[in-house]
Amino acid sequence: MGKLLSIFRRHVSKRFHRSFTIKRGVRFNEKLKIQRWKSAA
Repeated sequence: MGKLLSIFRRHVSKRFHRSFTIKRGVRFNEKLKIQRWKSAA
């Protein structure tokens, strides 16, 4: 039971971390696009 719970917790943390990094990457890309657009304008 405890083993299963630890595996589940690890799986959830991995998924959460991945989605968090993807969101952060998207936000970073948006910032770059805005900066590029401002410098081009």
